[in-house]
Amino acid sequence: MEEFFVTFCEHLRVHPLQQALVITLGTCYLEDPARCAVVVMLASGHITNWWLTFGSMTLGGMIGDIALYVFGRFGMGFLIRRNWVDPERVHEMKQRFGGHLAWSSFVARFLPGMRTVVYVSAGSMRFHFGWFLLVLFVAAAIQAYLYLLAADFISEHVLPYLKSKVTQGILFALLIGSVIFLNRAFSKRANSKIRSKV
Repeated sequence: MEEFFVTFCEHLRVHPLQQALVITLGTCYLEDPARCAVVVMLASGHITNWWLTFGSMTLGGMIGDIALYVFGRFGMGFLIRRNWVDPERVHEMKQRFGGHLAWSSFVARFLPGMRTVVYVSAGSMRFHFGWFLLVLFVAAAIQAYLYLLAADFISEHVLPYLKSKVTQGILFALLIGSVIFLNRAFSKRANSKIRSKV
């Protein structure tokens, strides 16, 4: 899916508004993999408009998170009525996040896997939508800016080294070596668990 996204964005190089739409939808749906792809394309020169990319990444991040908030706000009652969610769990969630919704919503933007839990919780606890949008905008803008700083660093310091065939060979050998090492480590761990059960 990410390869299609990269290829599609490269063909839209001459249409910046269409490219902005693709970046917005990509970062909304794919989140961090799309952001990483945008960073590499910006660093390599396939995307040239920094401000349009910044706005698109910020907006894309916000759209998906607003959908999670809306689901929590309007869908939680449905889930409780159908007994799919225990009301005691919702009460426990309100006690944990109740006084920290703004801070939790900000920090969750930077922790993959936490956004779903926190933003659905914020919606179900009826966190004020205006404040939620403000916190979300600030967090998404900071995250997009950090990704774009990474693009600047990659274009200045990493890409020149990757043009060398020797460096490419070393990186390829390191990648293959790490795959072999991780495969052996996980196989050993799985075998020890199987032996301990027998």
